[in-house]
Amino acid sequence: MLKYLLMFEETETPAPDNSMTWIMFAILGVLLVVMLVTSMMQRKKQKKQAEEMTNNLVLGCIVTTIGGIVGTLVEIDEENGCYFIETGSYKDKHTLQIVKNAIFSVRSQRDSEAEEEITNEIK
Repeated sequence: MLKYLLMFEETETPAPDNSMTWIMFAILGVLLVVMLVTSMMQRKKQKKQAEEMTNNLVLGCIVTTIGGIVGTLVEIDEENGCYFIETGSYKDKHTLQIVKNAIFSVRSQRDSEAEEEITNEIK
């Protein structure tokens, strides 16, 4: 057994090539920069879409909140950065105050009227 240990001790491993190490670090650095740039571009695009959506809000449009509440926009309070939406049926309506960032999607009033016409035709 001692003979095998001595044999392993005598063999020397070749030194790694430093140029290959630097090339690998350079490739990893480039990949990291590409990932960061694409992430920043996606974030800017999403922010722009969200700003467009909130800027195009008009009274009477149908909004869906991030919590899944669907209602009609009845008041815009720019001073406090909040909106008031009306939910519920004709007999039991409620008004909710939501913050500007809580809006998930917006449907125009025309879209909702067209949907109502289609459902009335089906009935």
